[in-house]
Amino acid sequence: MDCALKPEKGCWLSGGEVNDYLGSIQPYVRYETVDVDAHDKDDSDYASAGFNYYIKGNNAKISMDYTYVDNGRYKNDQSIATFQLAVGF
Repeated sequence: MDCALKPEKGCWLSGGEVNDYLGSIQPYVRYETVDVDAHDKDDSDYASAGFNYYIKGNNAKISMDYTYVDNGRYKNDQSIATFQLAVGF
């Protein structure tokens, strides 16, 4: 089976910290499509939007996003909500 992944992503990081006590916020959007070169498989499309909240630079951040998955015409579509916490030492 042959397939191609085509991702597109856009994001913006706020200039500096929100105030003395809060970190930076980075909203983003992402769109991906998976083109499958098989006669019995449909292509899948993924659309996401969310944000990263950098608490202390790259050492600590929280990410939240929502993804909508279009699995093609004969399969059920999906909605996925993700929450992540990343801490570095």
